[in-house]
Amino acid sequence: MLLLLVAYISFGWFLSDPRFPAFRVHGMTIHIPLILAIAWIWLICSAFISPLANLSRFIARWFKSDTVAFLSIFMMAAIATIILFWLDIFLYILTIIATEALARVDVQSAGFGNWQAFIILLMVSLAGLWIGWTARDYMPVMMQHFQLTL
Repeated sequence: MLLLLVAYISFGWFLSDPRFPAFRVHGMTIHIPLILAIAWIWLICSAFISPLANLSRFIARWFKSDTVAFLSIFMMAAIATIILFWLDIFLYILTIIATEALARVDVQSAGFGNWQAFIILLMVSLAGLWIGWTARDYMPVMMQHFQLTL
């Protein structure tokens, strides 16, 4: 769990960079990477509830047509291009997937059910994202305060 928390702290720190887009609504700033990261956390935690339950059935149905198989290969090549173009972001995502899988195994071996595991993984992930996001803003203030007290 600590590894998952650290991975999301690092990801939150990366996403809180001011160069990423944001917009203001009713005096409140909404950061697009933060919204996408929360959606990502929800999706990945949902995927790890029962990761291989219906995957083989879905793949068997999906690849029955040659046209669909060709389009799938074409899309995989496009995704590979995007991954190589944004390798710095993809490395964070790959690290998160690996730590999420380890945390899921850890939670499962502890005897928690699927929904309990979902809630635990969701809360740890959101807490890490929040810590990383806010640390970028408050770390310089804390360092300045620490230097003033010395």
